[in-house]
Order: sequence, then structure tokens, then C-alpha cells
Amino acid sequence: MSLSKIFIISVFIILLFYSIPVSSSFLMPVPIQKRDYSPDLQSNGEIPDYLDSVVKNKGNAKENVFFARSSPVIIDHSVARLRLLNSIPITAINNAKSQLHIAYGHTSHGSQVTDGMTGLSGFSGTNNPSSFYQWSEEPAPGYLDLDDYFMEGDLGNPDFSIWASRTRTYLDDPAHTDVNVVMWSWCGQVSWASEENINTYLNLMNQLELDYPHVTFVYMTGHLDGTGESGSLHQRNNQIRDYCRTNNKVLYDFADIESYDPDDIYYLNQGADDGCNYDGGNWAVSWQDSHIENVDWYSCGAQHTEPLNANLKAYAAWYLFARLGGWNGISNTNIGVFRGNKWYVDYNGNGAWNGYSTDRQYTFGLSGDKTVTGDWNIDGKTKIGVFRGNKWYVDYNGNGVWNGPSIDRQYTFGLSGDKPVIGDWNRDSKADIGVFRGRTWYLDYNGNSVWNGPSIDRQYTFGLSGDEPVTGDWDGDGKTNIGVFRGRTWYLDYNGNGVWNGPSTDRQYTFGLVGDKPVTGDWNSDGKTNIGVFRGRSWYLDYTGNGAWSTGDKTFTFGLSGDIPVTGKWSGSSSSTPSIQSVELNTVKNSNPTIKVPEVTNPVAAVPKVEMPVKSNLNTHPVTPGVVPSLSNSFISGGSNSLGNPLL
Repeated sequence: MSLSKIFIISVFIILLFYSIPVSSSFLMPVPIQKRDYSPDLQSNGEIPDYLDSVVKNKGNAKENVFFARSSPVIIDHSVARLRLLNSIPITAINNAKSQLHIAYGHTSHGSQVTDGMTGLSGFSGTNNPSSFYQWSEEPAPGYLDLDDYFMEGDLGNPDFSIWASRTRTYLDDPAHTDVNVVMWSWCGQVSWASEENINTYLNLMNQLELDYPHVTFVYMTGHLDGTGESGSLHQRNNQIRDYCRTNNKVLYDFADIESYDPDDIYYLNQGADDGCNYDGGNWAVSWQDSHIENVDWYSCGAQHTEPLNANLKAYAAWYLFARLGGWNGISNTNIGVFRGNKWYVDYNGNGAWNGYSTDRQYTFGLSGDKTVTGDWNIDGKTKIGVFRGNKWYVDYNGNGVWNGPSIDRQYTFGLSGDKPVIGDWNRDSKADIGVFRGRTWYLDYNGNSVWNGPSIDRQYTFGLSGDEPVTGDWDGDGKTNIGVFRGRTWYLDYNGNGVWNGPSTDRQYTFGLVGDKPVTGDWNSDGKTNIGVFRGRSWYLDYTGNGAWSTGDKTFTFGLSGDIPVTGKWSGSSSSTPSIQSVELNTVKNSNPTIKVPEVTNPVAAVPKVEMPVKSNLNTHPVTPGVVPSLSNSFISGGSNSLGNPLL
């Protein structure tokens, strides 16, 4: 056969092959084509200057173009929690509101997300003003731009594919060139969908991602229907989950969110449906009845379900939007040390000193000062400060330098010899001050840095003279509570009433050794404060949060013996997952445990010294009087002790 005939036959075969129609119901999910032309968003959500040239501009809107992800973004029940909403840096929420332009298509079941979001904007139980979570159908300053019901139908109505063509029509409209996020939800169609139907959905989504690379498409699972773990719905939802995890997609797991209550009790294996009904009743109604409305949950529109379900979906939605706005989802506490008048903070969160350009070194305060750290200005980042005598010097603007009280802040609160304490006492996201004197706490509850008496501020008697005060959000409700460390025992006011109610209501742990320095922080980004100790130059952190040294906890070496440990969310949200080295020990009893960790000796080279005045002539606030307990408390010597209080 001549070469010319072979060529003609080959062309004919190729043309014939491409003319054969292929039913979408027989398509398997297509391989993922990676994209690499979008900016690498920094931890604060801003676009680095060196990547600015790859940012697309459409009209006057500067649009995010996302890199192919190296891992999936899964929004499920684990992030649908009020405490995690409260832990999202304010900058991350603001970035989402300023950068995202969302189109959301759905019918009645999908409205649970937006109904929950509408109710959230009037809920007083968050750390931020209720107006902080407002959204609007049109771009507006301070609002999240979300075009609700942007096109008719949902992912299965009227069929399994028309939503995709409607999406293309919408995105091709010049009026919608700013849209950079598209979400579609299901109604009940996943319950009867076949494997081929779901493959069609996955293929259409992936093709949209390839054709509109400036848009992030959010995948979804279908709502529960009461068929449990053995039902077809669960199998099809798992098909969607497996695809998203394997191919680094963004998934809003609608079904998983309504499979758990806020206490992480699982109901799918008990026949749970979208109305929160299960074999034993209705988990949402039971939870609402046992908790306080407008504090723990809020009433809102919620088609086919209970308000609590829509609450959880709203928390998860804002977590999703913060992630899409550039936040990496990590909001854990990192470590540092204070030595002399120098601070060495582990800015990148890897548990090692990486030098000044990666981590941070500041000169702030004087040798002998007591350290304080907190988010003084509500920007989501922890800043430094010192307590000297009865005066506070806090780095309000966060530049690591004392700029005077007009830019930074200077307060007079407490007496010489008091131990300073810091916390968000009133759940407004701002760190406020306080002191521990003897066994009495004086907390600046209203945040004006002046003692206004116990009816306005807060005064508690908790602990004994000589105890080390500790503070933290022990239960994840967004409010800082108190506690003490004595010897090697921790007593934490878990329920936040300022009184020791016994270990079944509050918490008592044995962790560390006598002589250890207590440290606290949200080590694992779960929105709760956990405990730890600093010994010599080694850190032992209760990463698992069970109050005991166990497998999965963390230890590392940072600083020198004699340093003062400090902790904080230095970068607002960590730039990378902490690579803290784990060891498996049964207890922390050996004062010199054999732990293989890098030897890190922090440099002590001199840097320009910035000293704050030892005495200030600035009458910023009047000197706090030597207040004495004014509230009757059974913990005071001679009082009743019916609980057998170990603090006495």
C-alpha cells in the first residue's frame, strides 16, 4: 500500500472517531490539568508584588486568579463551629469581603447557607460586631458581595447538566467579569443520582475550571435523606469527596456539616436527615433547648431544617470565604522568648529560630520587666508589651518599637508586685489587661484600662498566693477565662464564672514538673486554648488538648535556660503548618528527658536599644488604688469549702 493511501485512511479513521457521539453518562472524571498562573496569596491574603503581573484586571476590579492547589480545601463539620469562626483573623474576613465576588445558585435546601448568613449578621454571640458578617447582592464597602440565586435551578434541576451552560452564560456576560467564585448546591437529586450522573457533574465542574481559570468553583455534596451510611446518597457523596480530595478541589461538604452537632456527636449512623431528625429525636432541637439563644445559637430562616443547622452552615461558609480570600486556615499560637530586653519570636511557626529576616527579633522594654502579649488593636495579630511597676507599655501598632503613648499605649493599672494577665474578657476580640494579686484577680472587663470597680469590671478570688496565673479560652466560646498553675497542677475555670466548681465542671490537670514555667496557646488551631510548660530551653505542649502528656503532643527546643517564654499569633495566621517535632513519652517526669531535637541557640547580638521611661510623667491614667476584695467569696480564709476545693 502506498504512503498516500495510508495517509488518507488514517485521516478517515481520525475523523470517524471524533464524529462518534459519546454519552456523558458514560464519561469518567477527566484527569486534572494543573494551573500555575495565579498569584500565591500571602497569609494575610495580599498579593505579593513579585506576582502582581499575573493578576488579571477586568474593568476596575483587580481579580484573584488562584494557583492550582497543592492540597484540597475541605469545608466540613470540623470547621462549622462558632469558636473557629471567632478564631478567623479579622484581616482574613476583610480580605474575603474586599476580594471575592461570589455567584451562588440554589433552590430551597441551598438557601440554608444564605439564611444562616443573614441571621449571623444580627447575632451577638460572635467576637465581632454583628454587622461584621453582612453580605449584599451588590458590591458595597464592608459587605461580602454574593449574587444569590444568580441563575435559575440547582445542580439537578431541571437536569444534571443545564446548570453548567447557565453558568457559562452568566460568566460570559460583561456585567459579571468581576465574579471569581461560583457555587451551586443540590436539592434532593443526589439521593437518586447514579454514579454516571455524579461523573457528569464532576466532569462539567472540571471543564468550567479549565475554561474560566480566574474563577474558583466550589463543589458540594447533597443533603442528608435519612438513609444513613448504607444508603445510595452516602455512596454518591463519598464519590464527590474522593474526587475532590484526590484532585485538590474546593469542597463545601453540605452533608457532613449536618451529620454532627456542635459537640461533634455523630448522627449519620443513626438515620439523620436534613431536618436534623434521627432515630432518637431531633439533635438540633435538643441542642438548642439545652443552650442559650443569642449566645450559643441564633434563630434564623432555615428551610426544611432547624435554625442550628443553618447556623453551622453559615460558620462554614465564612470559613470557606476566608480561605478563598487568601487565608491558609492556620490560626495556631506560636512561641518565643524574652531575654534581657530582647524578644525572639517564632514568626513562621516552625519551632526553630530562622534568623531575623524570617522570624522576628525586637528590643522592647528593660531587663526585669514582666512580659505581656495580646492583640491590642484587633488586627488578628499578637503584639508585645511589658508591665513595669504598675505601668503598662504595649506596642499598639505592632512594629516592635516604642513610639510613645500617642501611637502606642501606656496605662497605669494595678500595683507594684502584681502579676499581669491578659485576655479577651468581654469577647470583643481585643486583648484587655488585668492583674493577679495574692489570690485576687482584677480584670479590666470594659477595656478602658481603668479600674471601675467590680460591678463594671471583674474581680474574682481564684487560687492561692504564690500560684502562677494562666488565662485562655478553655472551652472555645471566644471569651478568655482564668486559671492557676501550682506545682505541677493546673486549675482552670472552664465554665468562666470565676469560681472553682470542682474538676467535673471546671478542669484540673497534672502536666509538667515543679519549677516549670506555664504556657498556654491554641497549638492546634481548634479555637481552644491548651496548656504547656517551658523547662530549661525545652517546650512541652499539650497539642492534643487532653490535659496529659501523650502521643501526638509536641516538644521542641527554642531559647535558652533562664529565658521568659512568650506565646502569640505573631503573623495573624501562620504562613506554614508548624513543623514541631514530636516525641512519644508516657509522662513528663524526667527533668532531663532524652529528646532528639535540634540545638538552637538564639543570637544575642546587640541591636539599637529603645528604652521606655522607667518613670513616666504622662498622666495617662490615675494610679489604681490598692483595691481589696469586696465580694463575699467562700474561697477567702475562714469561708466555707463544701466542695473540698483543692485551691485552698
